Amino acid sequence: MGPSAFPAVAGGYTGRPEACQTVRCLIAGVIVIQRSDIIWLGIASGLAGGLVGGILLGVGIALVLSRHAAGWLLVLPAAPAGALPGWIMALRLGGQLR
Repeated sequence: MGPSAFPAVAGGYTGRPEACQTVRCLIAGVIVIQRSDIIWLGIASGLAGGLVGGILLGVGIALVLSRHAAGWLLVLPAAPAGALPGWIMALRLGGQLR
């Protein structure tokens, strides 16, 4: 029997270790993003997007209910505008790979 790929088996995989995203290192000229960066990106973009979209939606609905047509200009783009902060944060994080 050859060496096992399962790490708990004695004399297991003896090849070169694979790249792991838990350590920031240079692999073949590319910086690997840490898992914690991805988790914080999700938390920060969700929070910022919820705040931006929620404010636009709340103010827009209040204007629509008070019979101001300009409220629709805030209500309709609330969801796409809520996605913009997360998209910008992801572009900044992706910029670290270059």
